[in-house]
Amino acid sequence: MRAFIIRPFGVKSGIDFERVERELIAPALDDLKVSGRTTGEILEAGNIRTDMFQQLLVADLVVADISTNNANAFYELGIRHALRDRHTFLLRSRSKEPPAEAAPNSGQPAPPTKKIDPEEVPFDLRTDRYLAYNPDAPGDTLPQLIAGLRDTLAQERKDSPVFLSLPGLKAPGLSQFTPVPQDFADEVIRAVENKQRSRLALLALEVMGLTWEREGLRTIGRVQFKAKYTKEARNTWEAVRKLDQNDTEANLLLGTIYQQLNNIPDSNLCVNRVLNSGRATTADLAEAYALKARNQKQLWMQDWQDASAEDRPLQAFSSPFLLDTYKSYSRAFEQDLNAFYPGINALAMLRVFSELAKLFPDSWKSRFVEEAEWELAAKQLERDLQSISAAVDYCIRANQQRLGDSDQWLNVTYADFLLLMSTRPGAVEYAYRTAATHLDPMSKDSVRRQLDLYSALGLFKDNTSAAYKGLGDAHGKPPAQKRDPWERVVVFTGHRVDDPGSVEPRFPAGCEARVRVEIKKAITKLKQITSGQMLGIAGAASGGDILFHEICRELDIPTKICLALPKDKYAAASVQPSDGDWLQRFYKLIAQTPDVMILSDTATLQGWISMKKDYSIWQRNNLWELCQAMVEEAEQFSLIALWDGKEGKGPGGTEHMVRIANEQEAQVEILDIKKICV
Repeated sequence: MRAFIIRPFGVKSGIDFERVERELIAPALDDLKVSGRTTGEILEAGNIRTDMFQQLLVADLVVADISTNNANAFYELGIRHALRDRHTFLLRSRSKEPPAEAAPNSGQPAPPTKKIDPEEVPFDLRTDRYLAYNPDAPGDTLPQLIAGLRDTLAQERKDSPVFLSLPGLKAPGLSQFTPVPQDFADEVIRAVENKQRSRLALLALEVMGLTWEREGLRTIGRVQFKAKYTKEARNTWEAVRKLDQNDTEANLLLGTIYQQLNNIPDSNLCVNRVLNSGRATTADLAEAYALKARNQKQLWMQDWQDASAEDRPLQAFSSPFLLDTYKSYSRAFEQDLNAFYPGINALAMLRVFSELAKLFPDSWKSRFVEEAEWELAAKQLERDLQSISAAVDYCIRANQQRLGDSDQWLNVTYADFLLLMSTRPGAVEYAYRTAATHLDPMSKDSVRRQLDLYSALGLFKDNTSAAYKGLGDAHGKPPAQKRDPWERVVVFTGHRVDDPGSVEPRFPAGCEARVRVEIKKAITKLKQITSGQMLGIAGAASGGDILFHEICRELDIPTKICLALPKDKYAAASVQPSDGDWLQRFYKLIAQTPDVMILSDTATLQGWISMKKDYSIWQRNNLWELCQAMVEEAEQFSLIALWDGKEGKGPGGTEHMVRIANEQEAQVEILDIKKICV
């Protein structure tokens, strides 16, 4: 999360604004783990106007100190209020009498500077709320500022006087202020086309901290979701939501992802965020209610799917989730009558209820206290069926006229409608046969699951049989045999052997045997607690990397090698400088390892990635190794770090790798090189 600080610089009207930031604003932002910048820092980097506008508008939080009538501060505040409707927090100094200053060349004290008075705040801002601080002890107000900033970030309340005065005005989307660089977008496209799952995960880590972080994550998260890279998509969209907990797109997609992971409670939390945020469009609301309905449908199916074939229909009818699912789909359709997905599902659930009610009339009647109540409910059911079937029919035909047969799911929806409402199985079969020509095997499986539901309950038998026939083999060709998934993936990161003449010895060549023993102990310990297959991932630098691969080979553990550069360039930079036989061992390792992956052709970071401060191809390779492990979807993820404990600059250092591994709930083992090589 990022902040922008609007304030004067230096000492003005007796207030030391550098001290105010140092003792009050900066500690508050640190407490909330919010990074921040001032125009002063931008000025040092050049291009102040463009950078200032962008930082000011994309900041999740703006803290503005308006203690003095500083033109630049009011100018920046005006821009923020005009284009962002919330999360701007105002500060000002309490009244004080500044010390007298000597008049130039007179040797006499100058007249006292006029006391700062709250009434001197510009007229247009006098009604706004402020936090006042003591300029002689700004840190005294720190607890109140932390609480105020936390409350501001948690609230969806508008604080811009512009948007409060013009309630119909909508704030522009942040994408208008932070477009992603074209070369970044191109890199995402290439990764998708080449099915480089780990590269997408790497890009998601690398955009963090950049000005256009949110839109970069959004770009990656969309393609991960579409490609069904579920775990990485979850991580990416959770990162977006950390920046804005009520981000509509993030919550809708996370709601779907959590549902796919069978985490219904978290999925429902996402839905409720969308429904309660006040930001959602009618299309968003339709999707949110449809997602809520899918969650209820999953709970409904859990109520009966394990029952015997004989008992399933009654258990399905008796579950309260059946009507709840229908109502939520119906509510979704009401939000957007052009949305055929919730429409056809609302109709499906009501038809299921209607058919089951015919099978179990006594069970339905028993729900009512009076016979007359049941009779009214039965009549209402018929009216609801007529109205929703007519609405869905019209929705499908309107969309067919607009889209033709270009939308594969519209074609499926039409076939589903015939299954539910037609008495001609031949027409149902032909509709599914037509729809199936545009579906891939995974999409066919999705269609088949709905047919399986009807089949499990013994409903719409003739039409369901016709649909199966029209759909053909829903699984297509038999899938290729997949290897058993890895039970554990182990990433190694560690120091190289010291180059000859190293000023600060860290891994002396003479310490190799002791390091080998400790690495082998760590790997052996993991192997002993792993019943399935293990995979090792590391670079191939002289020292810890090569030792790791050699030890894994001894223990019959396959490994992947991640090279930052092509092998000869890599060897020249990370192997050859070391004394001994490391170079021969490197090339032997490369020759014997089937999985050798290369990150880049050049050591120079170019284009968008060069924006990252204190970042190199070697640090990038470290993060790539982690991403290779994360996309394996192993049951267990471990990191072994041969490390001296020193903090590194920028992302991709060992400290950063350890933090990411901990966030992924990995098992982390630190091998302290200082103790090993004493």
